Parts: sequence; structure tokens; C-alpha cells
Amino acid sequence: MIDSALNYFRVAGLPPHTCSACGANNDVAAVFPLAAVSPLPHLCLACLVRIQEADQLPEGYPSLPNEVLTADVDALVADALLMMGLAPDEVAAQLDRVSDAITGAVPPDVLDVLKTGAFPKTGFGLGGVSGVGKTSGIAAILRLMLTNNFRTKGPISPHGWFTPSDVEWVCWPTLAQRWRLNPLASTEEMISVQRRMSSVRLLVLDDVGRESRKDPESDRVVSVLDAVITTRDRQGLPTIWTTNLTEAELVTLYGASLVRRLKRLNPYTSIANAPLI
Repeated sequence: MIDSALNYFRVAGLPPHTCSACGANNDVAAVFPLAAVSPLPHLCLACLVRIQEADQLPEGYPSLPNEVLTADVDALVADALLMMGLAPDEVAAQLDRVSDAITGAVPPDVLDVLKTGAFPKTGFGLGGVSGVGKTSGIAAILRLMLTNNFRTKGPISPHGWFTPSDVEWVCWPTLAQRWRLNPLASTEEMISVQRRMSSVRLLVLDDVGRESRKDPESDRVVSVLDAVITTRDRQGLPTIWTTNLTEAELVTLYGASLVRRLKRLNPYTSIANAPLI
């Protein structure tokens, strides 16, 4: 397996296992088996792959699927991010290049969960002027999320690694503009996309409010956004969102009720003094 150079972050609740081959503990690597009590020797993912490839697995140790042994983690993650809707330049985003102002604006408990490769119970919203790195910051967090999800869950369950169908990335102004330019042909697509956005486990809405201004009362595009946010709020599904607008400007554009439902599970933080990138 070709593993990524991205950092690994400890998954909360794992017992303090140490790899019997290289000494790494699960603060810095995924050490298996994950059970608190197991008669099997503890091995980190890298050593587990190496020992299985040498046909020297300890007796009773479950073998890894072939797709794990041959996996290029970075390539798998890049493909998954593209399928989720990220642009190629967003896929390459790196967390160590994201400013502290961006990562510091993400609720710490949500950021910790995302880093481990799990789904948070709540999301968040980042506001700030264009160019401070909101989009690239979220893209980098998602990249790390997928990488560590594979490292922790991919080897131990064929269904452990979540798929691109679990996350949807939407550049909201691009989608809104496409629908507005082709209103008749877009009706079926709007229904399908609305259902998808409403039910996906984690939704990322990028650049909320940057679409061209129209009367919200007669704008069916805003009606779709309102329906998506209402459904996700009722179902307790997290949304990550970005905007170049202030909270007051969002209320003026969409109305206080929509903004209130969006923020209930996904609190808004305005980013100040972040360097432009």
C-alpha cells in the first residue's frame, strides 16, 4: 500500500495500543486490532501491510483485502474528492498551508472529529472576504478526513471506508446560475439535486450568497436552498458552508428564518485578519 504523507490524528476512545513491530502507538498511527482486549499482536497499518506481503501474518490474524494492499491512498482520496464535487485545484489543498485564522474558526470539537475520519454531529459556517482561504481550508480538512478514514476503517471492514456518496460538495452560485439560465430543462435536475443535498451525510455549500440577487419570494432557486436547509435541520444532518457576506447581509438576502435554520446546527464564524492567499 502506498500511504499518504498526511498526518494521522488519534481517534477518540481507542485503547493505547502500541505496534509490536515498530513501536508506533495509536496517537500517530492506526494500530490494529482496535478492540480493547485481543489476543492478537498489535500492528500498525504500515507494518500489517508489510508483514502480510511477506506472508508472515501471525496465526489467526485476519488478512487485509487485496484492494487495501495495492491501494494508493492519495490517489483514492483525490478521486473521491473529485466525485464529491471538488474542483481539481481544491483537491490538492493541504492543511499545513491553511492559515491559523481559518482552522481556528472551525469549532474545535468538529475539527477533531473530521480529522479522525468520522462524521461530525454538527457543521459550521465560515464568513469572510474573498481570498482568505475558506474554500481551500475546508477542502484540506476533507482530504485529511478521507485519508484517515481509510487508514482507520478501510483495512478492518469492506464497508468501513465511506464513499463519495456520503459527502456532497456544492459550489452554490455555479449551481444557481446554471438553473437560472436553463429554467425549463433544469426542473428534473433541481428535484434530484434537492433530494441529494437534503439527505447526504455531510453537505458542503461553498459561497452561499454569491449568486446573482433576485427576489427571494419568487426565486425557485432560493426555494430549493430553503427546502434543503429545512430538511437537514429537521433531520439533524451537518452542513459546512462558506460565504463572503456578513450575517446581516445573509438575512437581507434570504430572510431571518432560513439563516436561523442554517446556523442552528452549523454556527457561523466571521474570519477577521486572515491573510489573503
